[in-house]
Amino acid sequence: MEAELLEWAHRRRAPDIAGILWEGSTARGVPDPEAEIDLRIVRRRAPQPPGPPEAAVIAGRRAHVRHSLLEELQQTEWTPYVRYSFATARILLDPDGQLRRLIERQLHLSDDRRRDEALFWYCELRSSWQAARRAFARGDGSDCAYSLTQVAEAAMRCYFGCTRDWVPYRKWLAHEFLQANPPHGLRSGVLQLLALPSHDVDALRGRLEVGRQLVEGCRDLVARRFGISRGRLDGWEAIESQARRLPV
Repeated sequence: MEAELLEWAHRRRAPDIAGILWEGSTARGVPDPEAEIDLRIVRRRAPQPPGPPEAAVIAGRRAHVRHSLLEELQQTEWTPYVRYSFATARILLDPDGQLRRLIERQLHLSDDRRRDEALFWYCELRSSWQAARRAFARGDGSDCAYSLTQVAEAAMRCYFGCTRDWVPYRKWLAHEFLQANPPHGLRSGVLQLLALPSHDVDALRGRLEVGRQLVEGCRDLVARRFGISRGRLDGWEAIESQARRLPV
């Protein structure tokens, strides 16, 4: 497939094309049998007049082609999920290296940005765990089980906020988390909370304890990574204003 994509990209080479990226599950090597090929053409200027949405068939698969403007990508602060898309993409065409330099620059986060993102995910984690506790207290087993799933997802995002330049899309979150070989306690806790939930009171009580351990594990991870005291993180309401709402 890669040879056919490189040939297709080479045929698209033109002065206004800054580069072409191969994105999505097929680029990451984990496609389902019906997955489309996701391609992004980065242009130096918008075509006049704008053309219709583009599609193609490459190597027997349907390809979805999107267009982006280089200037917009340069001037926009990428969200964690956008960074994931670009960081895991494969470059098919980059005539002057501008696309690679753009990706490297956008993935080079400041210490403040890294800290704010990690704090944001930690606050999401604590909020989900508190929601699970409240649901358990009022006897709502379904809501408690759902909130514990949110705890697992927030814990994975918090881990990536401390260790990566990006956070995977939800559909790839668990896959990327397990591939990253996280600490055993985080891995075990996440897998327990993602297992088919039981609404039995004793089972939920045990899962709440697992959630508490995940909160503490992520608290320690954030504290070590960014030099924030554990006591300050325990008073998480005090750091919510610092963990600004991210465009995720």
